[in-house]
Amino acid sequence: MKEEGLSAYIITGGDPHMSEYVAPRWRTRAYFSGFTGSAGLMVVTLTKAGLWTDFRYWIQAAKELDGSGIELFKVGMAGTIPFIDWIASELKEGEKAGVEGSTLAAKTAGEWGERLMGRGISLADAGPLPSALWEDRPSAPATELYSLPLSLAGVDRKEKIERVRELLSLQDCLGTFISSLDDIAWLLNIRAMDVKMNPVALAFCWIDEKRTVLFTDRSRIRKETGEELSRDGIDVRDYQTYADFLRTLPVGKIFLSQEKNSWDIERSLSLETERVGGVDLTTLMKARKNSVEIDCFHKAMIQDGAAMVNFICWLKKAVSEESMDERDVAVKLREFRAAQPGFIEESFSPISAYGANGALCHYDPEGGTPAALLPGSLYLIDSGGQYEGATTDITRTVSLGEPSFDEIRDYTLVLKGHIALSRAQFPEGTRGYQLDILARQPLWNSLMDFGHGTGHGVGAFLNVHEGPHSISTKPIDMPLQEGMVTSNEPGLYREGRYGIRIENLILTVRGGESEFGSFLSFETLTLCPYDRDLIDRNMLSGDEISWINDYHKRVFTLLSGLVDGEAENWLRLACDPI
Repeated sequence: MKEEGLSAYIITGGDPHMSEYVAPRWRTRAYFSGFTGSAGLMVVTLTKAGLWTDFRYWIQAAKELDGSGIELFKVGMAGTIPFIDWIASELKEGEKAGVEGSTLAAKTAGEWGERLMGRGISLADAGPLPSALWEDRPSAPATELYSLPLSLAGVDRKEKIERVRELLSLQDCLGTFISSLDDIAWLLNIRAMDVKMNPVALAFCWIDEKRTVLFTDRSRIRKETGEELSRDGIDVRDYQTYADFLRTLPVGKIFLSQEKNSWDIERSLSLETERVGGVDLTTLMKARKNSVEIDCFHKAMIQDGAAMVNFICWLKKAVSEESMDERDVAVKLREFRAAQPGFIEESFSPISAYGANGALCHYDPEGGTPAALLPGSLYLIDSGGQYEGATTDITRTVSLGEPSFDEIRDYTLVLKGHIALSRAQFPEGTRGYQLDILARQPLWNSLMDFGHGTGHGVGAFLNVHEGPHSISTKPIDMPLQEGMVTSNEPGLYREGRYGIRIENLILTVRGGESEFGSFLSFETLTLCPYDRDLIDRNMLSGDEISWINDYHKRVFTLLSGLVDGEAENWLRLACDPI
């Protein structure tokens, strides 16, 4: 830092594609801090270091930073100083803060630079300083790149590209540059495994009226895939040449998502080039699943549901017969999934949490000493799978003994919110934040709440988290639309005791027409019983009981005969009317 004239250096932990989950090469925040959560920001000055992270990781971060000398700042907690203000308080006017520009979104760079400049501090692209210190830093991945067949993609790449060109024409743009890995994978019907559990390839993409250029490692493309891409007019170039390509573009108007493209990319364009911002043109197209993708979801949910039923039945019995910990149990669930047709890999690292660890929203048993599972407490498992054409994400909270009054009451309150959102009917144009209250109201009525979002978008054999829509308290101006797949996952967390979360995936479908306009509703995709031992029937309305019974009837109908013999009997009892 001294050599570069920096008084502060910001470590984003991000990659050049603004990805949520990054390949090991870009896990700089974890390398320098020891904090392994997927969200956070680290700042190093010449005398101090701090790490900022949100509610999901407060407890985890406190444990992982213990003894490091790095101060933890809890984002969202009253009195927590924002990192920009902290930098301003530590640096003097005229000093400089640095960041690796390729790992920072262009929009964010502009916002940070403006705020720091207001304090007399400049923000500089200092390049990859971590590389000078991280001697064994992993190289960029380049797994085999292959084509997703039309039987899983539903729409061929040429048609998707033409739709993008139509949108560019409507906005009078000469082209668009895309950095988002799942957007590129969806657009070009390609897949790879460059990011663990995310079937994407490190790549950039340019589209204009006549050209589609894919920047990636050409050596890893299957021969037949390369021939297909060439036939479809895709010009494949080396990954590292994208910046030089951008510098050669004619001056004009281009569509550039400043949230998903880096500061480096934005600065590679001519100053005279007009930037049209917004969500990538492909993102909403990707979020609205086509009929083939929806069919793949239905098939995957049956396979995933069978695996979950086999797992929960095994767990309920094994907890009193075998010695096992949270990690062992997560491995067992993966074995049940791997036995299902079409399973490829997990869609994220499972949150396998027993007892008090369940209160850590994004707990990772791999990050320390996993707890032993014993009869008598709650076990929370948040997991998912990548199947041919679809991605699953499910959370179930399971009682491993005689549940307490508090556990039953809290579980039932969470379930009531989960059901309320599942049953929602709403006018076209409704945003996710307008529905979020449905999942929280039963908890609010008892002066309780949870600190994470209620729902996120889910990809079709892509990333388990995708936009542009969500269901949360954040006022994201994106209406829920037909074909969108979203999670429904309210929860409740009691530090030092237990955590409860119930999650299904829901599909936005047509809900009917009336004199008041068009309405939408949700179809529940996930198939797995709720834990009857944790449900207080007296806390439920007649409509809620009917909804649970109807759901369980459908679960039994679709999964019966697909699970192990002992699990079949368990499933029948679990799905009996309450």
